[in-house]
Amino acid sequence: MFPSTSDNRQTKKLAERFEGKVALVSGAGSGIGRAVARRILAEGASVILLGRTLEKLEETRLCAPRERVQCVAGRHENPADSDRAIQVALRTWGRLDVLVNNAGEFLQASTADTSVESWSHILGSNLTGPFVLTRNALPLLRASRGSIVNVSSTLGIQPIAGVSAYAAAKAGLIQWTRALALEEAPHGVRANVVCPGVVDTPIHSQRGANAAAQFLKAAARLHPLGRVGNPEEVAAMILFLASEESGWTTGASIPVDGGIVLT
Repeated sequence: MFPSTSDNRQTKKLAERFEGKVALVSGAGSGIGRAVARRILAEGASVILLGRTLEKLEETRLCAPRERVQCVAGRHENPADSDRAIQVALRTWGRLDVLVNNAGEFLQASTADTSVESWSHILGSNLTGPFVLTRNALPLLRASRGSIVNVSSTLGIQPIAGVSAYAAAKAGLIQWTRALALEEAPHGVRANVVCPGVVDTPIHSQRGANAAAQFLKAAARLHPLGRVGNPEEVAAMILFLASEESGWTTGASIPVDGGIVLT
């Protein structure tokens, strides 16, 4: 069976969802952030890539014409770096329509084993960073009646032992997103949050190749769908929430997790 004319129109519409839009993606050098950046570029947007390592950002940008991508090396929790990324959007394209707060760091440690410095660092990366970047971006997002998508975790909904700082930060991100949605609704700005389960990203390589493989294999069994996720699956939900297709959705927290929060 050949695709119908309406099917072709729908495919064309999907490919152009972000035509003429400008997006800023934090943590765009790898994993979910890279998947989001590449997909939104494929769907027509121009993108500012924000991340700590310029070389990784340059790898992400290879999928698109250079004039549609700007790389900014820096940390989103640093007000100067966040402001620099926003100013790049303003100088280059004069607008900002989508903000994806994806950057964050993981810490495996119990409360008893977490130093005050580590606690502050994890909250800074996972909660203060999105706050700082969003606060700087709001004037442009209000002007475009744009969309914010934050990346939390199922551990922000249902914690496990040994990740207390990370779980607290991700839970805070969910509640802050809800408050932000209420505050910005009068300005036409939407804010939503996705909560991934275990996703196969380069972050697990820190464990070493064999340990990472064993962890992902064990994690797959914990998910009712029987596998871990991939970055593209999370990116698909993020782009839906960022697009006009979800124009009546704000303040939502959506698990993208193979059903793990049901267990």
